Amino acid sequence: MKYKMVMIFTLFFCTSSHASQWTYLAHSPSGNKSYAMINTPSETFPVIWFKISTAKDITQEISKVVIDCKLKRYAFRSIDRYDYNGTVILNEHYSWLHWSEIIPDSMADFEYKFSCEKK
Repeated sequence: MKYKMVMIFTLFFCTSSHASQWTYLAHSPSGNKSYAMINTPSETFPVIWFKISTAKDITQEISKVVIDCKLKRYAFRSIDRYDYNGTVILNEHYSWLHWSEIIPDSMADFEYKFSCEKK
């Protein structure tokens, strides 16, 4: 019995120690929350993961975004959207970069501040 408890504890500890470190960015008036996590650090072109979840912490979307810190623009690398059961309903990956301007006070602006501005 002790062996089983040690194995369960070890498995739980190893799983939780590798958990993602999402940083809260903002929430919408409807209660949706957005988070970011650095994927590839860079002073010029950081790549970040971006996540949107409902007020009840159900993940709706995870995307990978490249930020151009010098020209203040962004481009999607991938987008995965989920239904309320966690099933992927959209899975898109882009090999080209279609740059978009970062609009002040938009979610892209929060991503830019998270990844480009020195803290």
